[in-house]
Amino acid sequence: MADVRDTRNAQLIYTHPVNIWDFAVQPDGPYIAIIAKHIIDADVFLYDRTRPNEPARNLTQQQYGDVKKLDISKNGDIIFTNLVSNHAEKDLRNAQETGIFLIPHHELNKEKPSAKLLVPQKRTPSDLTWSPAADQIAYAVWPMEGFRIPGVGVYIFDIKTSRITQISRTGYDPAFSPDGKKFAFHTRDEIVITEPRARAPQHIVPLDMRAAGYLSWTPDGKHIVHGTFGLGPAITNIQDGSQRIIFDQFDRIVWIWLDWVHTEAYPVEPAGRMVIPWGSLKK
Repeated sequence: MADVRDTRNAQLIYTHPVNIWDFAVQPDGPYIAIIAKHIIDADVFLYDRTRPNEPARNLTQQQYGDVKKLDISKNGDIIFTNLVSNHAEKDLRNAQETGIFLIPHHELNKEKPSAKLLVPQKRTPSDLTWSPAADQIAYAVWPMEGFRIPGVGVYIFDIKTSRITQISRTGYDPAFSPDGKKFAFHTRDEIVITEPRARAPQHIVPLDMRAAGYLSWTPDGKHIVHGTFGLGPAITNIQDGSQRIIFDQFDRIVWIWLDWVHTEAYPVEPAGRMVIPWGSLKK
């Protein structure tokens, strides 16, 4: 964990026995949801920061294939995407189903939490995130290099109505602003700021340093943090497009995983603390 004003103070908060591939911090809460890779498939683990001496619990237990992305809401609901590999289909509880799953918060303390399929998808969504109010889920389906595949783009799923709205036919790493009124995603050379509805006007922020995943708004709603190719994570002002690298320790890293520990707003520059994977910090 590190303060974005001075990243030299980064400190280790948890070590997992196998590789961490992604994680999400519960807004203003104690949980960190983790994707950790086994020999073949990855599972969802839950770490409680109020119990630092206890290991993260395995929530999915190799029952949903290879878990690819996840997020956790303020009230503790976890969403994740999966990819079912052929080698394990006969053993999986939901082998015939891929898409976006929900583990409700009331399931978290059970020995074997149940996950509900919310959005069936033949192609596994590459990114997904909760809205601040946890009433919508944004996700992206990436294109495959050299192939023309229908259904790619950025989408929003409404929890109450189950309605799916396509926001864009291209884009990666969708992210809601802290107040939920704005919505961002990136292409290779620009960040797109819009509203979470179809055909909304767009504000384009050109990038000098190409974005490379893990888009995240700062708590003040004025900046966006994202990975870059070869330079580590950067912070971009959404009004004037100015950019700066915020973690000098991450030289030559394509991208890293970032999330905010708390969500208070800050007046000028973000002063919140972010969680980063320690393995990346040591590089």
